[in-house]
Amino acid sequence: MKRQVIVILTVLFILALTSVFYITSKKISSLTGKGVSEKEVKSNLDDFAKCLTKKGDVLYIKEECQECVFQKRYFGSSVEYLNIVECAEQKEACEEKQAAEMPAWEINGKIYYGIKSLKELIEISECKF
Repeated sequence: MKRQVIVILTVLFILALTSVFYITSKKISSLTGKGVSEKEVKSNLDDFAKCLTKKGDVLYIKEECQECVFQKRYFGSSVEYLNIVECAEQKEACEEKQAAEMPAWEINGKIYYGIKSLKELIEISECKF
């Protein structure tokens, strides 16, 4: 009986992992418009974040802002390549750009408020993914 429970739990665990992978790959494909490997996504995301920074684009956030945390999650570990201004620490910079709502993106000199999908960021930034 115990062995059957372990087998059933193992099968359910494998099904859950497979479902998560399937949903994640579909989401990535919908954002990028193509099926890509995890390695390609990481590399492309690094390059995309570096392009945003190189162009002088900025993400304005407040650490306690849940939407800001969510926005940063789009970039995963590539977030380290973004030019991020923490408004609690650099209040003047946020006030100067009138970044009242968070998160706020400054892209090509224009401020965009709210969470932006990778697809939206690609379209308004002219950086390629």
